[in-house]
Amino acid sequence: MSTCAPVRWHPLRAALILGSASVLAFLAAAGPVQGPAAEKPRLAIRAVGATAGVQAQAKSDGVANALEQVEQAADVQLLAAIDATRRFELVARTDLPSVIKEQDLTQSGNVDVMDPQAAKAFRLAGARYVATVTITNFQQVVEKTELLNQFGTSKAERRTINMQGVVKIFDSTAGTLFRSTVVTLSEAATNEILPGVEQVGAKTNVVLSAAAQKLASQAASTIADSLAPAKVVGYTLGQVTFNRGAEQGVAPGQVYEVFVPGTAMTDPDTGEHLGAEEIHVGWARVTAANARTSTAQAIEDRGIDRGASLRLRPDGLPAGIDPNAKANG
Repeated sequence: MSTCAPVRWHPLRAALILGSASVLAFLAAAGPVQGPAAEKPRLAIRAVGATAGVQAQAKSDGVANALEQVEQAADVQLLAAIDATRRFELVARTDLPSVIKEQDLTQSGNVDVMDPQAAKAFRLAGARYVATVTITNFQQVVEKTELLNQFGTSKAERRTINMQGVVKIFDSTAGTLFRSTVVTLSEAATNEILPGVEQVGAKTNVVLSAAAQKLASQAASTIADSLAPAKVVGYTLGQVTFNRGAEQGVAPGQVYEVFVPGTAMTDPDTGEHLGAEEIHVGWARVTAANARTSTAQAIEDRGIDRGASLRLRPDGLPAGIDPNAKANG
């Protein structure tokens, strides 16, 4: 008859067992281990400007100041709009003189160079992509009239800004043009001065900031859609959920084309990389925009699924697509 040896509870073994159990309990409470975050592409944005011809025409028409206001406002708002996408690591280019001045101050001896947060000379971050926005057409139209009403004769003014620009994205690693897109816009503002009312200043000046904001928004969408397009994160019964929201300029009523990337293309003669095919799989119209995500109703579905990309189409649906159609997924 055999007997079982008594189990001895060794203090060191007990500590290891209890320690392992504690670690496992901690990991279970913490949830699944997250992988490293994807590295964001670095992007440099040059100052918004107009061609020499546009500047000369604006000066001749007496609207050079209006053009300059639009350029400066669009420049600031473009940086903010790109930053709001959370898709890029932005590097200083327009404000580079301020950065250089801080680096020079560090080297002057008035700043502790051992401070880990002190500016470092010759250590500027590089940028793979460089974006430029150039105004190629600028027109201001002012229409004035007099209106007869029950109070007498009032003066009315309508001010319209028509503008066209070109957004270019360069791949600095190869010095090649990645994408070039034309954006157009038209903004108007009206003002009526009632009889007996004296007004100082022009209320229609608001059209300048509106035009600048629209230019910045369209340019930011073009850049983001080219380098980091929105992605479908959910699709159920014709409802598309994607990872862009109101903070990135998404608004109800906007139309998006849905596509999936195909194979990479190379020029057989030059060996130049020509990007990848884009296979159209549908259309969708935004129904709601939250802070960081939005939902849209699929209008056409030729294979929409999670992971597909979306690109804003400012001009709406193309001819031949029924705007009242609804795909059910």
